[in-house]
This record gives sequence, C-alpha cells and structure tokens, in this order.
Amino acid sequence: MRPTLLALLLAIAPAGYATGTHAEPAPPPAPARAAGDAQKELDRLAAWAEREKGELSAQVIEVATRRVVAEKNPGLPLNPASNAKVPTAAAALARMGADHRFKSGLYGELKDGVVPRLVLRSNGDPTLSSRDLDKWVKELVDAGLKRVADIQVDQSAFDARFVPPAFEQQPAEWAPFRAPVSAVALDRNAFVVRVVPAKLGEPAQASVDPAGFVDVDGKVLTEKKGKTLVVEMRPSGGALAIRLSGHVSKPTSFVKRVDDPRLFAAHVLRAQLKRRGVVVDGGVGEGGKDETRVLVEKTSEPLSVILRDVGKHSDNFTAEMLLKALGGHASRRAGASADGAAAVTEWLKSAGAADPGTRIVNGSGLFDANRLSAASLVSAQVAASNDPKTGVAFVEQLAVGGIDGTLRNRFKQLKKKLRGKTGTLARATSLSGVVLGADGRPRLAFAVVINGIAGKADEQRRRIDRVVEKAAAERR
Repeated sequence: MRPTLLALLLAIAPAGYATGTHAEPAPPPAPARAAGDAQKELDRLAAWAEREKGELSAQVIEVATRRVVAEKNPGLPLNPASNAKVPTAAAALARMGADHRFKSGLYGELKDGVVPRLVLRSNGDPTLSSRDLDKWVKELVDAGLKRVADIQVDQSAFDARFVPPAFEQQPAEWAPFRAPVSAVALDRNAFVVRVVPAKLGEPAQASVDPAGFVDVDGKVLTEKKGKTLVVEMRPSGGALAIRLSGHVSKPTSFVKRVDDPRLFAAHVLRAQLKRRGVVVDGGVGEGGKDETRVLVEKTSEPLSVILRDVGKHSDNFTAEMLLKALGGHASRRAGASADGAAAVTEWLKSAGAADPGTRIVNGSGLFDANRLSAASLVSAQVAASNDPKTGVAFVEQLAVGGIDGTLRNRFKQLKKKLRGKTGTLARATSLSGVVLGADGRPRLAFAVVINGIAGKADEQRRRIDRVVEKAAAERR
C-alpha cells in the first residue's frame, strides 16, 4: 500500500518467555481472595452499567496461579466488538505459524516483447499494493515487455464471497473499514480521492490513487472559505464511478472502499502498463489458475508482522483476509470465512477458552455477529500468550499501553507493561489483554466487555481502565 493511503486509513516487544513444545488448555480459575481494590472498582462499574441498562462481563486473573482477582458475570457471552480479533490472531498464529508468508506475482510467458496472457495472482496477501504492481511492471518493461494481449486476475485462492459475514448489515457504508476481501486484494481494496483547488471560481482538480478503476466526474468549485463536498458512488460495468459536487478552499482527500474487488487490481495493472508505454490489446477478466510460469513474484512480511495491524490498529480488512486465509489453510480448499470461523472456534475449544455461548462468525468483530464472554477472552489471552511457539508473536502484535496503536493514550502509568486489544461499536465496548511482570511474562490477564450502552464510550473506557489499573497496582 502507498504510504499516503496507509496514513489516511490508520512496538514495543516483551522479552522472550515461552518454553516447551506445545500449548496446554488453561485450567479453570481458582476461587477469588477477599475483595480487593480491583473487585470494588469492578463492582462500581457493574452498578453503573446496570443503571445505564447495559450488560457486563468481566474477569481479571493471576496467570501463574489462575486465581481470580476480580470478576462479574465472567461467563456471560456478549458482543466482543474488535476483541473478536484476539482469537482470530491466536488461531492464525497457531495454525499457520508466525513465519507464514503470502505469495503474489505476475505469471505468463514473455517472448519477443509480448506476453499473450498476463496473470495477476495472490493467495491472500493483505499487504499487496499498487506500488508492488508498478515495481513489477517496471521490471518487465526493463526486461523488454512491449505488448500484452490479455490481463487476467486469479482469485481462486479464496471463494467468491467477498463481503465478509455480517458486513451486509451496513451495505451503504463506503468507508474503508467495510472493505471487501479477495485473494488478490490491492491497497486494502480501497482508494484515495484527492481534490485540489484552483483559482477562485474555477473547478478544482480531482484525482484517484490508484488510477484505473474509478472514474470521477462532476464539478467542485474553488471558493475562498469552507468545504462542502458531496460524493455519490455507484458501480459501473465492473468498475466504479464517483460524482463530485460542492466547493473546496483547501486541498482535501478521502478514502473509500471498492464495491466489487474481483477486477480492481487488474484494472489498476492495465493502467500502469499503459502509463509505462506497454500496449494492452485486450481487456481484463478473471482466470489464469492454470498459468504457472513466473514472470515476477514476491513474498509478504511474516504473519507475525502483518498481525500488528490487527492487534495494534484493530484493522478489520486484515482480520477478515486472515480469517479466509486460515479457512483455506485448515480446509485445504478455497479460503472461506465459514471455514476460518470454524478453525477459530476449534482453537478456542483446544485452549479451554470456549464457553457454551461462544459464537464466531467473522474475524474482525465488526457489526453484530460474534459472542464471547470475559472468561473466554481471558483464557484466550493466557493460552495465546503462553504458546511456546507463537506466544511472543501474539503479545508483540497487541497494542502497548501508553505507547502505540489504540492504547497509545491509555495506561501511561503502567510504564509499557500492559498489552491489550480494544473494541468499540455503537453499543459494545471491550478491552482484554495482559499485564507483564518484570521478567516479561504475563502476570495478569483481564477482559471487560460491556454491551447495550450507547453514546458513552469514553466513560466506559475510563471505568474499565480503572479496574485494570487497580488490579495491576494490588498485584505488583
């Protein structure tokens, strides 16, 4: 992805501590001691949530002893919001491995300056970018490429359902957090529109990055002050059309998702070929699974690095891409969200982290789909953190309190000891994670999930944070 798009869309690592050869399911928590400050703070949170007509599930435990520090309705399954990404990340690491890498490339035969059929393929790399495509095109041009007959995109590594489960609940949302998923997914299946003003009263100039898939028309006037930008979007013959109107006074930009991603990357590739002087005789289409001759190819960063977008930045697109990749890995067929969800559920059961009400539908936690209790999340955090093969990678992908990601402005007083995953929806707020000891090992594990309270997310976070801070302080 281009840095400009990454900036518009969107680590401190603990010391190694995992030993042994395999992860074991965690035993059930031991009985709580006499109520301490954390339990009293949690009781206050529970009373407040009840007054606000909300539901609460919470648990804090000592990892070494499994003793409960504080809890309230720990087994109540609720919508975990983005805490659904915790088992997604854990299962992906456990099944595919921290060193797993995705492969993408251009395939075909270059002979006498001509590629009769140029195939673009990926097996689900969520980081594939238009910069990658441009680099590949340049390499082929340098190798003598002058003409391409047809362009095909091979999407066969994933099934044909590119709208993740539950995303249909908000079909008219064009923001990039609702981007579709596909085996060949370019720039996170999103694009940037930039509008630059001209002289007063004259039309502003609009451009799209990456070019080739989105057509822009309409008129935006340049005015002295303010901005009133109206954006209308509609599918257009396998591509996308945008109509702009209104006025601007300063340069502005916005990011939108594509509607149908299947030919998005192929259209962009075609535009890049033409920009570098390559003649493209035919159009674009799906296909090319049978083409095995490599023209140019790349492997992604390892899964342990890719997951940092999931844990630290709560990225929905990457989580849903990894769920489908996990499904393909587990089933040995085209990646499907349902197979990925089944693999996550299986991991939860093997880790002793699945309550009777547990439900995994998608990988990101977006919309009203999944159900997890605080006890399930705590057990998942413990099992994933202590996994001898992938525990360090799991902890490293979580946000660091007071340092980075979605926790950069929270828990600053814990001095980098807290690693966690946040979650926020309109009526769901959550937080789970671990507090590390001086040796870098998880000392506490915690999870708090609140459902049913709208419009008071900041207050919910403050009250949740106080519970975790009290627990950390009394168990030093």
